[in-house]
Amino acid sequence: MKEIAKFYVNASICHDFGNMRQLLTRYPEGNLLNTCFSMELETNSSLYGELHSFLVSLGLKPRAPHAGDSVGEYGLTVMRYYDETDWDQAKYLQPFPKTTLGLSIQRSMKDRLLLRPAHARRTHLLAAANWAWLVVSDDMRQKLEQAGLQRLKFLEVQFPKTLPVDAGTLWELTSDLRLPRMSPRCKFVTELGGKQVPQWEPNTVLVEGDGMIGDIHPEFHYQESVVRSVEPFDLALTFEGWGGGEGDPKLVASQRFYQFCRAQQIKMSWMPVRIDPD
Repeated sequence: MKEIAKFYVNASICHDFGNMRQLLTRYPEGNLLNTCFSMELETNSSLYGELHSFLVSLGLKPRAPHAGDSVGEYGLTVMRYYDETDWDQAKYLQPFPKTTLGLSIQRSMKDRLLLRPAHARRTHLLAAANWAWLVVSDDMRQKLEQAGLQRLKFLEVQFPKTLPVDAGTLWELTSDLRLPRMSPRCKFVTELGGKQVPQWEPNTVLVEGDGMIGDIHPEFHYQESVVRSVEPFDLALTFEGWGGGEGDPKLVASQRFYQFCRAQQIKMSWMPVRIDPD
């Protein structure tokens, strides 16, 4: 795994333009565009902590994740990049199919996905619907069931129009298991203002680790004893939800599910789920 941090300092709200030039002189690897200084570097670089300390010496502090711009604060975002070694070593992962059926998909009054009839012709399909849901074709459902994967749940999708004669059945792939709450390492803030709340509640956003890091896609963390109490499973739903109101839970997949997708040559990206010692 590689972590790349991006620092962003705007003179109009953080400091004067003279200090922006001072930053560029001290850190020539950075960029100065108009009145904004930015710099990207790996978090394990010695410059990472040094740059943070220097910004503090200028009287600045990191902006809280998901908060708006405020005087005296600078932006910091950390992006993580994984490879197959990271995925192979993870016991659990978040699945992200590279095939998507769209981002404006709705649910029916019966809480079933509503898809376009054209999708019903697809085979060997495991795809994303919106950003939180998975959809599989009927033949893929059969393969999943034959693989003996545990705690999977299939909900037949609905179509607002009559299906073509050669259409197949599509299924939402979900789970009948809702996980306990995440580890205390996972913190939640309100979307407006970045104020931290004691634990997840509707309309909050996950941030991870110390307040200096503003992850766009923070990792999920669970305590080992908590996960052990609900094992075994190959697919499960988070207790926490994302989106407006109660939101939608996200899926956590096992190493077995990951290996199944590899064997079926399904194009996927993954993010490791961390299991922390108690």
